[in-house]
Amino acid sequence: MNKIKYFLSSFLWVAGAKVAEAILKFATIPLLLTYFGKEMYGILVLAISTNAYMDLLDLGINTGAIKYFSQWIEEERYPLIQKVARTSISFYLLIGIINSIILLLLAGFGDRLFHVTAAEFYVLQRMFIILSIYCIINWSTSIFNQLLIADEKMRFIQFVNIVKSILNLTLVLITVKYNLTLVTYFTYSLTLNTIVLVPYYVRARKYNLISSFLPGFDWKAFKPVLVYSLAIFAMGIFQFTATQSRPVILGMFSTLGPTVLTEYRVIEVFPRWATSGLLPALSSESPD
Repeated sequence: MNKIKYFLSSFLWVAGAKVAEAILKFATIPLLLTYFGKEMYGILVLAISTNAYMDLLDLGINTGAIKYFSQWIEEERYPLIQKVARTSISFYLLIGIINSIILLLLAGFGDRLFHVTAAEFYVLQRMFIILSIYCIINWSTSIFNQLLIADEKMRFIQFVNIVKSILNLTLVLITVKYNLTLVTYFTYSLTLNTIVLVPYYVRARKYNLISSFLPGFDWKAFKPVLVYSLAIFAMGIFQFTATQSRPVILGMFSTLGPTVLTEYRVIEVFPRWATSGLLPALSSESPD
């Protein structure tokens, strides 16, 4: 009975978070597009999409870690969970450094890859440099989210996501009202999305899922997670590449400049929401 209540509650919270995210995008895309213009908004899409493609470096650890953490929580093997969790921080820290180096290389030589003007690349360059700093933090702390999912704390995660959506919408309104630059908006947005990791860590620490935010080095305990994850990664790599690389490829080979990325992002939003069932949900809940 408790399981049924948990799944029902989780479903409602996930649905609520998805609806909040959908409303956020419906509201913010027109605002940002009008404020920054098609070219600069396309630069924003290119920066975010390039970094999103770096999720490939995860090697499937996200799936493998949740699988094993769930099993070990059921068995109450908390010392093992803490060892593997801290070793995961070390693994992700390494991935974050690699991600950062790639972004810095793109910042230095990306003008040869992307069809943008010198002024547009200057903005993109600064965004890559900012991303290179934040990606190290976000990679190394992603384990906190995995631990909470494994421990069935979906309500808390989705509550944080809803708060994050509200804060991001507020940031967009502030950006338009106070005439913030694209780079400033981008920096504040990354900061908001990074700060939410703090409550994740506090909650994981509260439930004895992790003993410290400092890296660990028990690679023997981490090995089963890595082996299982690599098998999952091998099965999904091509699908991931096909879905995540499209904006990057457009930025590299399209001769229309960053405006094509703006058009792609606008067109992309509707099929995603339609296939996820969000559009019917929104239309049924709101007669407007």
